[in-house]
Amino acid sequence: MYNIYLNAGIALPEVAEKEALKIDASVEEERQVIVHCFIHMPQGGGVRVWKSTYLRDKHSGHRSKLVNVFGISLAPVWTLVEIGQAVHFILTFERLPSTCVMFDLIEDIPEDGGFFVGNIVRNREDVYKVRL
Repeated sequence: MYNIYLNAGIALPEVAEKEALKIDASVEEERQVIVHCFIHMPQGGGVRVWKSTYLRDKHSGHRSKLVNVFGISLAPVWTLVEIGQAVHFILTFERLPSTCVMFDLIEDIPEDGGFFVGNIVRNREDVYKVRL
């Protein structure tokens, strides 16, 4: 689509500074935490993630809920892995409090085998890589 106003030499109005600040604030509010997970499966088998997985702020105890999973099944469905293969999957969580500097990744499940990665140091991007 062509902008006839630019061709006519008419200046477009600038976005007010207040409006720009509102946009930036809304982006910050929706920011999620992304965790890339790696599991090596020397004997093969099945893997899955429970919806009850969360991040816990070490200082405040705040819990950030699991929002989405990519590359792995949610319980009760299993993702099958061949012998000797590795699984890479991505978990996204609700944002952590701005005061959080360290957190734990916890898969809280009603049976043995839930994973725990403790003392993850927070970074600016809120993107992390962990081995399970």
